[in-house]
Amino acid sequence: MDLSRDNEYPESLYHIWERKDLTEEQKRGILRDNAAEMYGLDNGS
Repeated sequence: MDLSRDNEYPESLYHIWERKDLTEEQKRGILRDNAAEMYGLDNGS
């Protein structure tokens, strides 16, 4: 699968981080914590 033609990744990460309607905690959940939990990784919290 070639995602580079289907989305704006990795720029999409910056779009999420720059959003003003999300708290920093919500942004961390979207960008880090959810994936860490899914893969059973220590997310450092």
